[in-house]
Amino acid sequence: MMIRDYPIDRELSYEAGHGCTALKFLPYNEPIFEEHFPERSVYPGSMIMNSVLAAADAYLSRAKTGVLEAESCCAVPAWVKYRKAAEPGELLRIEVTEAKPASTGEGESLTFRVDEFFGGALLCHGTLQVSKRLVEGKDVSVL
Repeated sequence: MMIRDYPIDRELSYEAGHGCTALKFLPYNEPIFEEHFPERSVYPGSMIMNSVLAAADAYLSRAKTGVLEAESCCAVPAWVKYRKAAEPGELLRIEVTEAKPASTGEGESLTFRVDEFFGGALLCHGTLQVSKRLVEGKDVSVL
């Protein structure tokens, strides 16, 4: 998944070994609203995931604890559950946290939650699988 321009507006907090919180404002004049359901504009789930991945990337670029010590790692969506549509004018809070290691041997993961900053309604939540980045044509392997 390709991260687009300005997927997050501000990183609010960072705690090593735990996670980070970021904000994304959805202005009324965002061009995507003109083409994505003009009769009832909603922010596409793919764009929300761009913001989640940007927040995860911001966390992983600084996280050097536990198994996330890899010089270069990235997160890819494992599963996502959407609960509510994101509409123009909303401020989204994106929380990314380290998940407890699974006993299944599937590697490390991050959990995420996206909710309204004002009102607190849950928009979506899910899990990101942490993998080593593709370097010099070598395949990506799960940590």
